[in-house]
Amino acid sequence: MGEKNKSNTISITRLYDSPVATVWDAWTDPIQVAQWWGPRGFTLTTHGKDLRPGGYWSYTMHGPGGVDYQNKTLYLEVEKYTKLVYDHGGNDDRPALFRVTVLFSDVKGKTKMDMTMTLPSPEAADETRKLIKKAGGDSTWDRLAEYLEAKSAGFAP
Repeated sequence: MGEKNKSNTISITRLYDSPVATVWDAWTDPIQVAQWWGPRGFTLTTHGKDLRPGGYWSYTMHGPGGVDYQNKTLYLEVEKYTKLVYDHGGNDDRPALFRVTVLFSDVKGKTKMDMTMTLPSPEAADETRKLIKKAGGDSTWDRLAEYLEAKSAGFAP
């Protein structure tokens, strides 16, 4: 995970060996996202998804220890195959924790994903980095790569 000292942002860049449309669909289709979203050991249940500006994604992440994490993502920008901007980490009882911008771009048939999480302060970003590390959150992006590889081989929905 690339980050700057004293910054309120966390940036992640990955290159996936799949076309942009395939990566986009893996991010936006509830059946596909359930195959990879979250750290290793987590599963996902989507309760509703309305992929449009002003729409939402309501889901529960089920942790390996039996703890459920209710989430409601609020979409601010949706540009098919190009960009998602959303508020993340909130639910009906809690405001969002941070804003996420994800850019998808074609690099010779592969997909470059540039993701930036913007938090209210550098201190909040530091705490989020610690939480991501403790939960193995970076494995989410490895799981996406593994899912895309299985999908290209015909072994995944």
